[in-house]
Amino acid sequence: MEAEAFPMSFLITLATLALSMPSWSAECSVSDTSAVMNKIREYLYPSPDSPQHRRIAWTQANSDDERIITEYSGLRISIECRPPSKADELNGIQQHGEIHLEYEAARFMNFPAVTAAGVQWDEWSKWIDERGSWNPSILFRKYNGKIQLQREFVGPAYSDPVPAAYVNRFFAEAEAKAAELRVKEAEQQRLDAERAEKTARQKELWREFEERVTYRPDPNDYYPSNFLAGFFLGKEVADGVAEVRVCVDPAGRENVQVVKTSGVRKLDRAAVNFWSAYRFKPAPDPQTAQDICVERRVNFKRSDD
Repeated sequence: MEAEAFPMSFLITLATLALSMPSWSAECSVSDTSAVMNKIREYLYPSPDSPQHRRIAWTQANSDDERIITEYSGLRISIECRPPSKADELNGIQQHGEIHLEYEAARFMNFPAVTAAGVQWDEWSKWIDERGSWNPSILFRKYNGKIQLQREFVGPAYSDPVPAAYVNRFFAEAEAKAAELRVKEAEQQRLDAERAEKTARQKELWREFEERVTYRPDPNDYYPSNFLAGFFLGKEVADGVAEVRVCVDPAGRENVQVVKTSGVRKLDRAAVNFWSAYRFKPAPDPQTAQDICVERRVNFKRSDD
């Protein structure tokens, strides 16, 4: 057969189960074919349930956080090489083409998540044949003597293969990650329990506090007088929220301290004066009672409404 009868390029098919060296086109040398196959092997790994099947993990929605796993039965790999253009050569590209995945059947599953309970697997889809399924191809190029897949020179795509080394590392580290999540979960549960206990205790203290109040002052009477005058003169008026700790001893005497400043000294002082104006009755049994301490907020705000 004469040389003119051969096409410019043609597919080189490899039986995946053996992953042996295929034949090659005039545009794809033995070394290039070997290099491309070595590259794609980095993304293939056997199914733990059916070692004759092959799996590849893929990114989805252009995101490294969204992945699926595809399991193939009867997977075959085809390499299509194309001659580089003059511009390619000047840009350091010696070869480029596509890696095609062909198979008898495939199924899909979301990439598992790791929780405190361990690896959480999703459910596999039903098996579908190649005619009714996604049949991806992966761009590749040989750049400065190195084979690169599409993500390395095109950027993230909807379907980028995930290296098998990443998948293996994910499962190797899964139990340690799950243990770490369990520790964090237990710590969060402890903090939540402490917070709930503190809230319940504060409610009880506030109930006891309220039962002992005999006089409540009007907070508007304690807004600093010079600020109040400024309000009526149309000048800027200071606003602020001061947090104070109010303690009442068994005899009904109060002690007020600022625990978080409003940022304005006069407002802090006004908050202390306001709570110091409260009056309390003694505890029912002063001999056994303890101080009651609560933290309250005083919101000083003037408006022309």
